[in-house]
Amino acid sequence: MIKINEDYELEIVDYGSNGEGIAKLNGLTIFVPQTIKGEIVLATIKKIQNNYAIAFLKEIFVPSPNRVETKCPKFVQCGGCQLMHIVHGEQLRIKKNIVKNAFRNIAKIDAFVLPCIESKENFKYRNKIELAVSQNDEGIINIGFFEDNSHNVIAIDNCFLTCDWLSKLILAIKKYMQEEKVSAFNPKSLVGTIKHIVARMIDDSLMLTIVIAEDTLPNQNKLIKILSQEFSSFSLFLNINKGKYGEIFSENFKLVYGEKTQRLTTFEIKHEISPQSFFQINSDIQNKIYQKVLDLIEPNNIVVDAYSGAGLLSAILAKKSKMVYGIEIVEKAVENAKNLARENEIKNMFPLCGDTAKVLPKLSKQIGKEFHENTTVICDPPRKGCDKVVLDCLLCSKPKNIILISCNPATLARDVAYLTNSAKIYPERQYDTIYELSFIQPFDMFPQTRHVETMVQLILKN
Repeated sequence: MIKINEDYELEIVDYGSNGEGIAKLNGLTIFVPQTIKGEIVLATIKKIQNNYAIAFLKEIFVPSPNRVETKCPKFVQCGGCQLMHIVHGEQLRIKKNIVKNAFRNIAKIDAFVLPCIESKENFKYRNKIELAVSQNDEGIINIGFFEDNSHNVIAIDNCFLTCDWLSKLILAIKKYMQEEKVSAFNPKSLVGTIKHIVARMIDDSLMLTIVIAEDTLPNQNKLIKILSQEFSSFSLFLNINKGKYGEIFSENFKLVYGEKTQRLTTFEIKHEISPQSFFQINSDIQNKIYQKVLDLIEPNNIVVDAYSGAGLLSAILAKKSKMVYGIEIVEKAVENAKNLARENEIKNMFPLCGDTAKVLPKLSKQIGKEFHENTTVICDPPRKGCDKVVLDCLLCSKPKNIILISCNPATLARDVAYLTNSAKIYPERQYDTIYELSFIQPFDMFPQTRHVETMVQLILKN
């Protein structure tokens, strides 16, 4: 009988959906993080459920040839880079199989999955980072990441997924806090000032947001002076968030120094980014995804860009399309999209504000016959995937081409199963419309981590 806190010799035979190693013992599936398929390890059982267990790696008896020495000294503690111990080629194979397994197990589709498209950089690719701030009883300031399932901050001096600017930023903020005696927010006592630091570096320009639990930041000019010594171009925002830990940002932003946006050009489209703007953390993979979408759009198509954010993809596609409708629920993002269209003199781009589940059915009726004959719908929803109302609208209106983009293979597979009616696993499905799966393409948006971005194309079959 397997017991908690007991050590067991295990052979790692596969990978789980989070990239962890899987072993089998007495009919029980055991998940062992930081292990690699083919390894023989000693692991300590920490949790047992009905049909699986979780173990911690204790010793490696037979290492995999795919194991590499991790660069980061906080690799095990932090948990943010689940795959850093694995050679990058094997990381790409793992992510491809995560996607393949999601489609096999959830959609009941044993589909061919294309090789995962790799990032130009496997380290130093992140243009944005979110850090928590705390301090211990001796007043030592910790800036870093939350440990899994806790508010314990794992302090870092740098992150190997960002460039060297981060170490300078951490030192500058620590110096300011120490010299001005500015405290970190304590989630237990609900006392203190600084909660989080959110920073994005674009073209050597830093956009920094300090999240505080009070109305003001003490002697903020001192922080500006310290930052000026390290960064030639930066802006500083305060975000006042007096709630408990959860969402990092509130709606209350204050610009205290520098420009209110970062300006850049992507695919010849001039656009701006604000602190609350969504912008992919890996610009190289973002552009590869956008190029793939652009290649899939036929000239003079009508395009519906659902969950369109600030409208960058809509603007890129507008140059090739007859017209592009963007649907986005965040009002500020829609304003940004309208400004983007004006600045770039794009006349055939129409940003619409509202819930995709409500706007898409109305839009399909407005477009009429062409929605079925000449329209491509792009859906890049949050991790929870598309609402059933959206999927039903697609089945009812029958656009000939659907492109789905997702950072969650499980919900993507679920949505594809619904649209393709694979294995007829949704008896409540009311439409006889069938889409055929054209391809599944993973992208390594997040090297060293378990996360994978995936694109699929669906073609109307009937």
